This record gives sequence, C-alpha cells and structure tokens, in this order.
Amino acid sequence: MLTGCVSEQSYVGSDKPVSDRTFDNIEAARTRISLGLNYLRRGDTSQAKYNLERARSFAPNSAEVHSALAYYYQSVGETKQAEEYFRLAIQKDSNYADAYNNYGAFLCQLHRYDEAEQLLLKAISRPGYIRVAESYENLALCQLQQNNFSKAMSYLEQSLSHNTTRITSLTLAAGLTYAMGNMQQAKLQLDRIQRLGRVSARTVLLSYLIAEKNGDRETMRNAEQLLLTLYTETPETRLLLQGKLQESEFEQLRERYKDSLMANIVLPDDNASQADKPVAPVANPKLKVVKRKTVTGDSDESMPADADASSTPAATPLKQVTSDIANSLSGTGTAVVAASTGAATLPVETVTADNSYDRVKSRDAEAAEEKRLKAEQEAAALAQAEQQRLKAEQEAAALAQAEQQRLKAEQEAAALAQAEQQRLKAEQEAAALAQAEQQKLKAEQEVAALAQLQQEQVTAEQTAVATVQEVAAAGVDTPLSDSEQLPAFHLVQASESLYAISVQHNIRLQRLMEWNQLAPDSVIKTGQKIWLGPVSETVLHEVSQPEREQVEATEPFHTVAEGETMFGISFRYNVRLSSFMSWNNLTEQSTLKVGQQVYITDPASVAQ
Repeated sequence: MLTGCVSEQSYVGSDKPVSDRTFDNIEAARTRISLGLNYLRRGDTSQAKYNLERARSFAPNSAEVHSALAYYYQSVGETKQAEEYFRLAIQKDSNYADAYNNYGAFLCQLHRYDEAEQLLLKAISRPGYIRVAESYENLALCQLQQNNFSKAMSYLEQSLSHNTTRITSLTLAAGLTYAMGNMQQAKLQLDRIQRLGRVSARTVLLSYLIAEKNGDRETMRNAEQLLLTLYTETPETRLLLQGKLQESEFEQLRERYKDSLMANIVLPDDNASQADKPVAPVANPKLKVVKRKTVTGDSDESMPADADASSTPAATPLKQVTSDIANSLSGTGTAVVAASTGAATLPVETVTADNSYDRVKSRDAEAAEEKRLKAEQEAAALAQAEQQRLKAEQEAAALAQAEQQRLKAEQEAAALAQAEQQRLKAEQEAAALAQAEQQKLKAEQEVAALAQLQQEQVTAEQTAVATVQEVAAAGVDTPLSDSEQLPAFHLVQASESLYAISVQHNIRLQRLMEWNQLAPDSVIKTGQKIWLGPVSETVLHEVSQPEREQVEATEPFHTVAEGETMFGISFRYNVRLSSFMSWNNLTEQSTLKVGQQVYITDPASVAQ
C-alpha cells in the first residue's frame, strides 16, 4: 500500500528546521517507511523499527506512518500495540481506506469477525479507494474462515465485478464453487483463468478433480501429464503421485462445506414424548434420526450436536488464498486467516436395526482403497513413462550434440580446405610474380644490351667522323670508302616497311626514324639506304644520294641549287671540305641558301 506512494526524491537536509518544510518532511517520512518495510521483509526488525520511528519523527500526524507502525507490530506479534496504531491511523485520517482494510484483515486474524467485516466495508466506502476488489476478497476469506460459504461466494462475486482478471479471486471462487458441488460453474471459472494465461499447479489439480467428478478421462490424463511435466516439484503433484488427493486443499474445503451442511441439520431429542409420534401414516412423514451407539473401542464415537466446535480438528483452509488476506502494506500479503474450526461432526444416523450402513461403509472403503491402488499404479506408470520420455530426450540431446560436433568438424574441414586453396592460390600468385620479375629483369637486360649496342654505334660513328676529318685535314681530295667512314646500312627491298627493317635488325623503330630523319608518314623506296646507326646530316643527305660525277671548276663561284650541301659541292668539285668551308667562312653548323654563290676555288687565286 505505502510502497506505491513513496516518492523517488530523497530527503535532503538544510540549515532550516525540518518543521519549516512540511512537504519535505512528508516525502522524507515516506522514504523512511519504504526503507523500514524493506528491512522488515528481510527480517531485520531493528532497522525496520528505526526507520519507521524516524518516519514518525518527520510526520507525527501522518496516517501512513501509523499504519506502517501497526503493520510492524502485527508482524512481530505485538497485538495490542498493532491495534493501537491502527486506531491512531484512522484517527489521523478518517478517509484513509488502507488503514481500514489492514485493520479489518488484522481483526479477522484475531477471529473478531464482525468488527473486521465493518472495517472492510468502511474501506470500500471510502472515496477514491482503488483496492475495492482486494477488500471484497478479504471479506470473502473472513467469511470462509467462519464457514459462511454462501456469503463468501457473494463477496467473491463482488470482488470479480470490480476486477474481472484478479487471479486469486478467480481461483478461490473456482475452488469454492467446486466445494459446493457446482462442477459446471467451477469449470467455467477455470476456463477464464486459462484464457488469462495464469495456469498454476493449483488450478491444474482443481481441473483434475472436476474432471474426475464428471468422469472426463481425457481431461484427467491431460491434467496428470501437465502436473508431471511442468509442476514436478509441487505439493499438488506429490499428492497425485501418492494417491492422497483427499488431503488437497480443494477436497479439504469440500469436506468443510459438507460438515457445514450437516451441522445445520437439527437432531431430535431421544427423550421426546412418545405421544408426539404419529400413530398413523401421514402425507409427509418426518424421519426419525437415531444416534448411532458405539460398537467397539476403536470405532468413532458420536459427538453431541452442541459440542464445542473448537474441540474438533481444524479443517485445512484453502491453500495460498484462504490463508492470506490481501494486505496493502506488503507485496505478499499478511497471513491473517488461521485454520478455521470445523463444525462438530454429525453422528451417523440409521433407520434400521441391521448393520447395512456398516456394509455400505465397508464397500465404500474397499472401493476407495481399490481406487487409491489403481491411482498409484497409474501414477507409477506415468512416472515410468516420464522416465522413458526423459531418457529419450537425453538420447535425442546426445544425438543432437553429436550432430553438432559432426557439423562443426565438417565446417573445420571446409575451413582447412579453403585455407589450403588460398595457400595454393597465394603460391601461384607468388610464382606468377616471380616469373613476371624474371621477365622484367630479362627485358631490362635486353634494354641494357640495346643501349650498349647503341653506345657502340655512336662510338663507331664518332670514330668514322673523326677519321673523315683527319683525312680531310691531311689534304686527301677523294673521300674515304664507305666501310671506313660510315656505319652499316640496309637497302630497302620491294614491299618492305621501315618497321620490318627495325625488327630484322633488332633496332627500335623510333631510333631508326631519328637516324634517317624520317617521319611516321614518310615513304621509303626500293633501293633506298636506311642507316643502321647515327650519321651526320652531311652524310645523310649526300652519301645516301646516288653518287655524282666530279667535274673541274670553270668558274670561281658556284650557285647553290635546291638540295645541295657543303659536302656535296666540295665533293663535286674535288676540293677538301675544310678548304671549301674556309674559303666561304663557313662552319659545320652553317646552312646554305638557294641562289647563294660560294667559292669553289681559292679566293686568293681569283684575286691574282
């Protein structure tokens, strides 16, 4: 009750007196109440009382605080102090419905039923009270403790009208309806519980008992299987396996209801006047009930109708429901309904002088024993079947585990195979890389060889040019042979391309084009010389041309025609190139122009 009202804020102290901050005091008191009740649930009564007393110091006029203290004293067995604090809580706040509810439950525990009923009804009538269904359930439990079954059922119906999904009230109503013999209504109430998804071992056992009374074997088997499968360690299952269903809470409640009906039968006095007996048959004769006399010392002795009810064995109340009255202070509820004293056992009546009742009772006992033995055999068979099922499940689990291990092994093998494939692929890639590296090295070596060859060709060209210059300097008028001053050449054959010549002589096409001053769109002719090495521009334009005939100079000057070079003019007139360049003030880098006049004889001789 109070735990639902506790604020999440903590009590924070300040320089101001506590009494000056009324709102903070109330919140601090509620926090202390929550702490105290938590300690009480754990069994630490010292800390529980300390926190509750602190709560009272913070809010001495709070009904919640006094109700919590009453609950504390009720829990530790201090009845007088508990009742005193319950009354103080009601005095502090006459509309505090939880105090009425808890006080009524407390008085019901003390068997002060009338006062308890008045307090619980007052709680229900308080404005804004939201736990009406719980209070009606407490009223039903209190009435059930007095064996007022009809009134208890009426209060339960009111509880369910306020909260149709309250499982404790539904279960209690189903058990009470079963005890009163209305199997159809009890089954309907169990169906409601099942639809809510709140099935328990108690409701399954009650379903079994109802099916047994209705002869529904299929429902009985299903209930047995459910108890043995899902609720193996519950008291209900143990009672079923031991064949002691008569000791179940529902059968005990059923016996209490029978006893309450029998207790309401009025027995006639044996000492009544014989004159009161009819002398002739009447329309509606009244049966005479004769008390059965004691046969042997071991037989049950009849009890007088006015015997003290407290002297009879107490009937077991409905488990978990009839023994608990809902208490709003704690989450679990306070046990307030003790075992109810059953009504005095009605002496067995007989209407004949023979022992037919004993024979019937004997046959009933034999049938009950036979039924019990049969139930034990069925329970043993069910237990054996359950063991076999568990064994089958264990074997299935072992097979599933073996299958998982096999699958895991296959996965590991597949992973190893994949790793092996990756390793082989890596080796192949490494081999390809090594091969590519070798090819690269080989290409580099070939490039180096070509470079060396080209260097040798350049060196040979430079040597040839130097030789030509030396011959010219020495005054030789005829040029050297081609083999002495020029590199090798290739004579173009019919339908032969420049690219084919470069491939044939293992010379790059670009270099071949540079050495012969050719462009990509140049056309070569059959019989044309293609130099296979670098040559000077003079050699390229003169030596590559068809040889000209030498002539004698008739004039001191020569007019340059198109395509003529210094080397060609000097060769034509059989003069040294150096002399020609000296006479005309030319160098190797000089360029002749068309129409230019150059000396082909010594200018000094011309002047003379």
